[in-house]
Parts: sequence; structure tokens; C-alpha cells
Amino acid sequence: MRELERGGVSRLRIWTAPDGPPGIEPSPVCVEWTGRPGHPSSYGLLGGYLGTTANNPHVWPTGLYPGSLARNSDQVEFGLPQEYLPAIADLAGQLVVTVAAHGQVGSSLVVFRRLASVLMDFLTNGVPDLEDDMWRAWDRA
Repeated sequence: MRELERGGVSRLRIWTAPDGPPGIEPSPVCVEWTGRPGHPSSYGLLGGYLGTTANNPHVWPTGLYPGSLARNSDQVEFGLPQEYLPAIADLAGQLVVTVAAHGQVGSSLVVFRRLASVLMDFLTNGVPDLEDDMWRAWDRA
């Protein structure tokens, strides 16, 4: 797991198999991000693998995720509510999502679109070795 911080506000965690969020079966890549904790559009987690099937069953772990980057500023649960599914719908047939987590306050469709873009980048091109390159991927998304 790599954990990065920028400007004391934004944080990224990136897992690559065989590592993953505690208690979760690992995905090839999993990306977790938090911005200004407790604010709208400030938290999300998405992991998965490249897949050719258009049938993504959306079977994710459920329950609370107390170890999230959001910490005490938001209640984070595993899963992806219906309202955020459009963020990954355009990637059906390319990306199979195996783990997701959202905050009750800080998640949004915008966050999950960005996470899906970064996840696709890392799965397609590999996770960069340098922190600056990881942040550049986030900024491009």
C-alpha cells in the first residue's frame, strides 16, 4: 500500500495485489482518495480489474469501513449506491469493479468518475513509481 498526502488536505491510498483494504479480498489495483474531509465530493474508494465482460455483477463487500482515509469526518461504508453507478457505467466491458466504498456525506458522482478514470489509468499503464506521477494521474482525471 502507498499512502500519499498533498498540501495537508488531499490524500491517496493505492493498493496493488496481494494487498488491499483490511478484510477485503484484494483487487489488482484499488484507489482511495479524500479531499477536505466532511465536505461534499471529498471521499471515495474504487478497486477492480480490467475485464472484457459487459456483465459486472456489482458484488461488493458491505458494512462499515472504519479504517478509511475519511477517518472520523464521515461514516464510510463499503458498496456503491445506485446514484453513483453511472460513474462506472461507461466503463462496462473494460472495468470490473470488485470493491467500492462511499461516505455518507463526502461522496459524489464526480468523485467516482475521477476514481474510475484513475483506476483505468493505473490498470492500463501500471501504477507509477513516483508520487508526483500518481498525483498527476489524479489531476488529469
